[in-house]
Amino acid sequence: MIELDGLEAIAVLVDRGLAPNRSAPWPEGLNLAKLPLPEGAPVRELGLLWPGGSSRMYLIEAVAEMPLAG
Repeated sequence: MIELDGLEAIAVLVDRGLAPNRSAPWPEGLNLAKLPLPEGAPVRELGLLWPGGSSRMYLIEAVAEMPLAG
């Protein structure tokens, strides 16, 4: 398994059928189509961990309260 975080690299892999699609925006000029997943498709669950007593608790709380894209 590999992980990529560069959207352009991911978009090129998706364009070539080598990686699953995700939501836009994509760089212009790629021939991509977003298709719905079938019923019962795997779901990725996310978690959030932080150190207790963080001086940036306000940022952590803001991230924790953000709605997930779906």
